[in-house]
Amino acid sequence: FCVASDWKPVQELIKKFENDNLIFKEILLNILPEYIAEELITNKTVRPKVYRRCTILFTDAVDFSKIAFHLGPVSLIRKLNSYFSLYDRIMDEFGIEKIKTIGDSYMCASGIPVQKPSHSVDACLAVLNILHLMDEMKKSGRTADGLDLKNWSIRIGIHTGPCISGVVGFKKYNFDIWGDYVNIASRMEKAGASGKINISESTYEEVNEFFDCGLRGDHEVKNIGVVKMYFLNRIKPEFSEDEKGFFPNENFNKYYCEKFWSEKKKIPETAMPHFIKNYLEIKKSQGLLIN
Repeated sequence: FCVASDWKPVQELIKKFENDNLIFKEILLNILPEYIAEELITNKTVRPKVYRRCTILFTDAVDFSKIAFHLGPVSLIRKLNSYFSLYDRIMDEFGIEKIKTIGDSYMCASGIPVQKPSHSVDACLAVLNILHLMDEMKKSGRTADGLDLKNWSIRIGIHTGPCISGVVGFKKYNFDIWGDYVNIASRMEKAGASGKINISESTYEEVNEFFDCGLRGDHEVKNIGVVKMYFLNRIKPEFSEDEKGFFPNENFNKYYCEKFWSEKKKIPETAMPHFIKNYLEIKKSQGLLIN
C-alpha cells in the first residue's frame, strides 16, 4: 500500500503535465485559428476545408528594399514588428484571420475560419483603418512603438472568391490557404499603387453599396489574364462619420446589421467585428431592438 507522501511526487508530475499542456495549447492558439488548434490536439491532424466565399487581402511596403538598405538588421526587424503589430490589432478588431507574413508582405483573409456574409465589407473597412492610421502618423510625426513609420507607404490588393485552407508541416505547423483566387489577390496588390486599395471586380460587386470606388479598367495580370480592377476610395458620404470616409456612421451600422447580422442568419458572435458589437451594445442600453 501507499502512504499519502508517496503520492506527492506523482501529483506534482501530473500538475506539471497539465501546466505544460496548457502552455502548449496557448502557443498553438497564437499561431493557429482556434478550431484548427483544437482539431490538431484532438486528432493529431487537420482536414482541409473548402470555403465557397471569402475575401483575401495582401499589403506590401513600397520600395521596402530601399528602406531596408539604410537600416541595420535590429532596426529593420523592430520596424517590421511595429508595422505588422498595428495590422494585427486592426485585423483582430474586424474578425479577420492573419495568414502569414513574407518579408514586408502581410496576408490575411476575411470569412476564415468562421464564414460570415460581411467578409468583403469587413476587409475593406480594415484596410481603410490601416490607411487612416498611417496617414495620421505621417501628418503628426507620431511613432509606432517608438519607431518612425512616416516614410512608409503601402500597396493593398483585395480579391473575393473561394479557397481551401489547411495545415501543412509535421514539426512546424503552418496554417495556409490555397487557390487561384489567392493568387489573384496577390496580383491585385502587385498591380496597385502607393497608398491605394486595389480591388477586383468580384470584391467590387459585394461592397459598392457601402464604398465609393473608381473603375481602373481592364488590366493584364501575369498568369491570370485580363482582370477588371477598381480603386476603393472611401466609405460613401451618406455612410461616413468623417469627411474623408474612413469610418462608418449610424446609417452604415444600421444597414450593415440589416444586411448581414439579422437574427435569421445563424452566425457566431465571435465573427462579429468590434465596431458592430459596440453599436449593438449601445442600442441595447438604449432599449432599442434591432432585428
